Parts: sequence; structure tokens; C-alpha cells
Amino acid sequence: MSNQVLSVQELTTIIKGKFDAHINKFYSLEGEVQNLSDKGHCYFALKDKNAKTIIRCILWRGTKEKHGYSLSEGDIVILSGKIGLYEVQNSYSFSVFKMMKEETKETEFQRKFEMFKKKGYFNKKNVLDKKDINKVGLITSLQGQALHDFKKTLSNRFFHGQIFQHNVNVQGVRCAEDVSKAIKFFEKSKKYKVDVLLITRGGGSTIDMDEFNNERLIETVYKCKIPIFCAIGHEKDYCLMDYVCDLRSSTPTSLALEISEDYNEIHNKIKMIFESQKNLFERKKNDIMFNINDKKNKLYQALMNHRPSGFYFNQNFINNLGDFQKLCKEKFQIQLEDGIIEFKINDYKVAEKFNKKYTYTKYMEVYNKQHTGKLSATEDKKFSKYLSKFKKLENNNKFGTKEHFEIFEKIIKMMSYYLNEFSGLKDIKVCKKNFELENLKEYNDLLQYKKHLNYLQRLADNKFEGMKPMKTKDKDHREICKSYFTYNNNNGVSEYLIGMYLGLLKMKAKYYRLKV
Repeated sequence: MSNQVLSVQELTTIIKGKFDAHINKFYSLEGEVQNLSDKGHCYFALKDKNAKTIIRCILWRGTKEKHGYSLSEGDIVILSGKIGLYEVQNSYSFSVFKMMKEETKETEFQRKFEMFKKKGYFNKKNVLDKKDINKVGLITSLQGQALHDFKKTLSNRFFHGQIFQHNVNVQGVRCAEDVSKAIKFFEKSKKYKVDVLLITRGGGSTIDMDEFNNERLIETVYKCKIPIFCAIGHEKDYCLMDYVCDLRSSTPTSLALEISEDYNEIHNKIKMIFESQKNLFERKKNDIMFNINDKKNKLYQALMNHRPSGFYFNQNFINNLGDFQKLCKEKFQIQLEDGIIEFKINDYKVAEKFNKKYTYTKYMEVYNKQHTGKLSATEDKKFSKYLSKFKKLENNNKFGTKEHFEIFEKIIKMMSYYLNEFSGLKDIKVCKKNFELENLKEYNDLLQYKKHLNYLQRLADNKFEGMKPMKTKDKDHREICKSYFTYNNNNGVSEYLIGMYLGLLKMKAKYYRLKV
């Protein structure tokens, strides 16, 4: 090692001597304009198109104004000039004497856009229904903010499938190649057959996004048979990938929304069925209540046809045979205008005699009585038969007979039961039966359904506490989801529906990090 101690200026002179052979030569350089600062003189970095190497450049104001040169960030240019050494800072730069633009980023984008548009690459719109998405290939940087935003959004929504994460560079010279390889990996993979591919990254500069304008990448996306959804950057950012993919989303967060459901969609489905069934029940109930009351009114009218006419005698109302016979034993004296008469009633004939157990008064006592108790299923099914038989006995003038009275009593008892039950129902634990309300004909079936519905509504209010969710495997998730959302509302609420509902609420997205 030399013992000579140099001054900074002496060392600078030595370095300058090494440059002297090159400083006065003209060189032509090609590259991309970056970090442009125009303050009269233009200071910028010229980046190699195929590498990360840069050189600092200066376009002097005089040269710029003389030739009318203008520069923009991202311009591709060919520069002619000399290398200059700034001795004070021991730094070198390239002084521009002449300049020629090849193609700006903007014109390059427009050229590619028109080319791919003419080829029909922007007509690829294979958008899947959310309910058909079960397996997802997620192509992004596993260290990026985009993945964090995507996962956070999805954790608060309903998605029941599997997500296979493929790590790629989302900026820089390897980005386009990495993303293309990931797409082809999923296309060829037999193990990871996915329904859709998601490609995403967060916001960045125009240069960061430029890799998603790569022609080879655009070709790969267009030829991919798997639907591709993408969210590159923020809402204001656009690249060619946005136009060629099947679905463009503005951000990673909104991309998560594209494959998932709001949990309210699940809640609203079962809520809608409850409301539908309750409304249908109310219509049925009102029809039946009207029908029962109408029949009861007709029974009352039938009773009125048999109401004793009776008569008043000596200020007494006589309406039964016993009172009339007592009356016949008495001697009556009546004062007339021209005399007084005495007489007895002894000339009468009993045309028809009723059993004292089945008189009009007994009928009315039955009619007005508050009946309690339950009906057997056999009795319930005989209701219509009882009505027909009563009508037949009535037409044959069987009022007051034991048979007529007992049929009347059973009908009134059943009517009272139905009216009481419909006005105040208690819950019963019936859940396994899948009631089809439209097909319910018997009154008792409808009562059972109402109790069943009341019970299920209480379960719903308690979030179906105690009910078991449907057990599922990963491969069943899609079918359960489809079955739930396509469930026919007219089938009513059943244990099967509740099992699906609870099963869906337990489902969460499963993430798998691929090692490729």
C-alpha cells in the first residue's frame, strides 16, 4: 500500500484523467425517462429497458428551447451526448445534445389497446354466479397489503370454498412472467382445479403497473379457459389486464365482494320463508275462521226454525208441554163486556212429543257453552261427515231426537275447539315434518302447522339454539349452498332447511399456500 497521502482534489484529478479519453466522445443511449424534474434544465434518470441500471442525465435549457424538446415521465427516448464529470461531488452524468422519442408510455398503451381490441381480446366476459364459485386460485404477493385487505373483507362475509394462494412478484421485471406462469400452473394442474382465478395487487406508480400491460401476459390471460377476475391497483388505475380479464374489480377489497355473499343474504332467505309461511297461514286461517263461523251461523238459523213459538195466557208465557198441562187443570174466569165466563182447556192433542233431554233449550245450552278439551285425529277427519249427516237429519225433520242432538253437540264442540285453538295457540316441538301448507285440508293439520311455525319462530329468535347444523365435507359446500338458495319457499320451514342454514353460517373460507 502506498504511503503517499492524497488530497481530495488530487484523487479527483486522477479519476478525471481516467475519464478524459471518454469525456469528449459522443454516445447514443436508449432508455426510459424516470424521476423527471423540469426546472428550466431537465434533470432525469435514464433507465435501461431490460435491466435496472440507470444513468443521470441533463437536458440543458438552451438545448431544450433550441430544438423544442419536451419530456414526460415514462418516455422511451434515444439520446445523443457526452459524459460529464462534476468534480465538486465526484459524480458523472450524461449531457444531452440531441434527443429522439421512440414511444411514450401513453402512446405505447394506446397502441397495444387498439391492437388487442381489434383482435377481440376484450370480449372475454365469462362471469360466474357467486354460488358457483367453490375453489379459487389467488395469484398475488403473499407479503403484499392486497392479500391482507382481501382476507379481512372475506372474513366478514359468506364464502364457503377453498382458496389456493400462489405467490408471485407483482411489480418489477419478473412480474409479467411470474403471473403468466401462475395462470398456466392452474390451467394444467389436476390437483388444483379451480373455478376462477383472482389476480390482484395494491396501488402503485405507473411504472409499477406497467408489467400488467405486457403483451405476453395479455395473451396468456386471453387464452386461459378459467375465468379470471382481477383488481390491479386502485379504482383510478387502469391497465390492459383490466380489459382482457373476465371481470375487473377496482380494489382487492371489492374483489373479495365479487366471490362472496353478504351474510344478510342467508338470513333474509330463511326470514323470507318464515314471513311467506306466516302470511299464507294467516290467509288460510282467516278463510277457515270465516268458514267455521259461517257454518255456526247456519246452525243457529236451523235452531231458530225449531224455536218454540209459545203463547201468553193470563200474563204467563207458556212454551213447554208441562206448563201447558198444568194450565189445563185450572179453571179460568174471564169478565166480558156483557157477562162473565168460566172454562177449562181440555180439548187439545199432542201432535209430537220431544225427549226432555233434547229440547230447544238443551240445544241452545250446547250452542252457547264454552267447550274445552281436544279432538282426536279421527274426530277431526269426521267433521265434514258430521255436517253432512246433520243436514240430512234436519231435512228429515229429526230435530229433538237423540241422534240429531248428539251430532249437533259434536259439531259445536269441534267448532268451539277450532275457534279457541286458532285464537290462542301453544307451541309444540314439531320440526322434522316438512309441512306443505298449500296441501293442508283438515283443520287439525293447519293447527299443527301453526304450532310448528310458532315453535320454529321461537328457535329462530334464539338463533336456533339446540338445533344441529348439517354436517358437510368440503366437496358438499357448493351443493348445500345451491340447495339452500334454491329451496322452494312453498315447502315451508323444516329441519332440513334449518340444518342447511346453520351449516352455511359455520362455513368459512379455507386458505392453502402453494409451494411451486
